[in-house]
Amino acid sequence: APGASFGQQCVLFEPVHGSAPDIARKGIANPLACILSGAMMLEHLAEDAASLRIRNACELALSEGDASVLTPDLGGSGSTTSLTDAVIDVEVSKLSRQNELVVGTRGSQLARAQTNWVIERLREAHAGLEVRAEIITTTGDRL
Repeated sequence: APGASFGQQCVLFEPVHGSAPDIARKGIANPLACILSGAMMLEHLAEDAASLRIRNACELALSEGDASVLTPDLGGSGSTTSLTDAVIDVEVSKLSRQNELVVGTRGSQLARAQTNWVIERLREAHAGLEVRAEIITTTGDRL
């Protein structure tokens, strides 16, 4: 399940679940809690439109019911990557009509690595789609 922990000075958004040692490193964990935690963070940051796009993409990917995409906990034979790709494909198929998708993030080296991973996956899946990244540090510096 997606989750958030609110402190006095910060908020932590993360999927809330057990360690699932039986599926560790098998690539079959359901990624939706992680993706939806990101949507919760965007909503908290008053990025309601972006949050809604992510939630809708998750719902549409699930509603297609493609067993080859869905993870085993959802009755499918898919993988973490196949379900993540399906969510991305739903959103990109809408945005590709605009011929440009901008992926933005704030912060750390981890955020940079995650953004670069998303960009590469988008480039692989959608040849001809212009993908660019804008990384903004917590101090407002653009990298």
